[in-house]
Amino acid sequence: KISGELYQALLSADGTHRLNVHADQRKLIRLLKKYDLITTSRFISGGLLNQFIVVPLGQRVHTLRPLCRIIAAILPVLSFLTLAAGIVLRMYYPLSETHDMNVAVYYGALFLSITLHEFGHFTTSVAFGYEVDHAGILLLGIFPIGAYISLRERERKNHRHMLRISLAGVEMNFLVAGLCLLLDVLAYPQSLTFFCIAITNLVL
Repeated sequence: KISGELYQALLSADGTHRLNVHADQRKLIRLLKKYDLITTSRFISGGLLNQFIVVPLGQRVHTLRPLCRIIAAILPVLSFLTLAAGIVLRMYYPLSETHDMNVAVYYGALFLSITLHEFGHFTTSVAFGYEVDHAGILLLGIFPIGAYISLRERERKNHRHMLRISLAGVEMNFLVAGLCLLLDVLAYPQSLTFFCIAITNLVL
């Protein structure tokens, strides 16, 4: 038995704000958590594979839909054109063996590449009208092995939409790879660093 106030608070909960309830309802909330009917933890235990919610999104994504539609429309064309331009330019300017590798820049760019990959999935999901619940990190035990976005409306999934959403991450990696190949030619003596970032994005 719950009050109408608590019912409304739970009904409007989207993970982006605290539940606004009185002290006498907190005992009931602890009971709901005990039986896994609600959760207030960002860590989702699944045994060997776990999840950690980094950004709870909830209803805020609705305001981003017009921008996401624009990004989703231009991303496929822009990514392939940028990658093609980078490959053509790289063919005319071979990699020099004397260039240095900056490990800090490489790992920073790797983190950014994974983030942009998930951003590609996110923008396309929102563009097609899906509710993106949150973005998080996938863990093997406690060790990060990747990132993900979680769609709330699983029953409404459309196969064509799912294909476009999946490809959006790949397209974002192609875009980053193309940009890095272009920077590769211009950024002496960090040419090798950008070349390695480009190859990593193609592998991703």
